[in-house]
Amino acid sequence: MVVNRCRFGPVGWWAAFLSVVMLLLPSQAWASSSCEPALTPPVSGETVRRFSPAHQGGHWGVDLSSPWAGIVRAPASGTVTFAGRVAGRMSVTIAFDNRLRVSVSYLSRVWVSEGQRIEVGEVVGRSGTDHGLRAVHLSLRIDGRYVDPEPALNCGRGIKGPWGKLRLVSHPAGG
Repeated sequence: MVVNRCRFGPVGWWAAFLSVVMLLLPSQAWASSSCEPALTPPVSGETVRRFSPAHQGGHWGVDLSSPWAGIVRAPASGTVTFAGRVAGRMSVTIAFDNRLRVSVSYLSRVWVSEGQRIEVGEVVGRSGTDHGLRAVHLSLRIDGRYVDPEPALNCGRGIKGPWGKLRLVSHPAGG
């Protein structure tokens, strides 16, 4: 009697492992791991307020800690579509394609103007405060709809492996 044994090489084991992982993880976790768009943090501070559109009238972005009058950089390359005040707070909005808009707010100074082309990392102004919080507010709109910008900020903070960058994401239910 002939017994046919299947032997996986290193590539075969990785393919089998990834197939099982893909079957076990919820599809939403994979969908939310997309790095389109990828944003560069406008300041180096940690997140101090998260995206929460349903909480007390809505918080439509994330707040990143920053010292008073700290340098604020463009989170993406594009064209400045707005530079001025919104509800008494200074803001800059950048369009980096027809569908995507990113805004930085709570600024104490704005150093760019509408229509100006800017590159990622270029200085757009200085940070300020909002409700006593020293921070910069970052919001992201895709097709006019606000979405959580934090996953796009985490795209550059992934784990590098032989298959490219892998970004760890939490389950939408918090698990």
